[in-house]
Order: sequence, then C-alpha cells, then structure tokens
Amino acid sequence: MFTFLRKTSLYILAIPCLFTFLGAASNQIVLKANHDKFPVMWNDYKIQKYKMEIEEVASGDDPDAARQAQFDLDAFQHGFIDDTHVLMTDQTRFNFLADWIDLKTAIYSPGDELIGLGEYLGVFCPFLFVFDVIRKLKVQA
Repeated sequence: MFTFLRKTSLYILAIPCLFTFLGAASNQIVLKANHDKFPVMWNDYKIQKYKMEIEEVASGDDPDAARQAQFDLDAFQHGFIDDTHVLMTDQTRFNFLADWIDLKTAIYSPGDELIGLGEYLGVFCPFLFVFDVIRKLKVQA
C-alpha cells in the first residue's frame, strides 16, 4: 500500500486529509469525554471582562436582552460560557486537547490548529501532486 501511495504520489494529497482528520478526531474526543462540553482556559482577566459585559447588558433598557444576559450570567456562575463551551477546571477531561492556545483573537485547541494546517496544506498540495506526477512522467519518458 505504501509503495502504491509513493509511486502514484497520492501521499501528497493524503497529508492534508490526515491533519484534518486528526484535528477533528481530537476535538471529538474532548467533546465526548466531557459530555458534549468543550473546556476553555480563560485567565482571571477574561473572566472578569466577560462578567462585566454580561452585567452591563443585564442592566440595560432592553428587557429581552436583559433577561437573556441574566440567564447567561447565572449559567456562567456554574462554568458555562455558551451552549458548548465551559470553563476549564481540574474536573474537565483531556484539558491538553481542549482550548488553551491563546492567539489574542481567539483561544484554539490543538485540534483546531491541526484542522487549520490541513486546510492550509489542502490549498497547495494539489499543485504539488500535479507537479510530481508530471516530473515522474518525464523521468519515465
């Protein structure tokens, strides 16, 4: 099988698929281990900032937004950030695969990074595949 992949250069196309699959599998492992909740590592500053934003909306003039903000604040007191994400604690499982990579714009998991790498490589690998096939055809001719 490996000889087939090497001779046909299909391994070039398989590499981005492998990264994407491993990233998605990593994220699914975390979700399943934590009962469909994804832990996120937030520092105290982010926690306080989020609380202040919710409290500001809760004290606003819009009654529907205030009601939703109060619900969000109550849920946040129990560790829930939204429907899927929870604050990372020592009770959550597979924290090393959860969201802990802070890139200032957002917090990512290793699985997210693998998916991103797979998408990035998926743009270039088809071109490399074509060039390698042409190179091999020229060598054989």
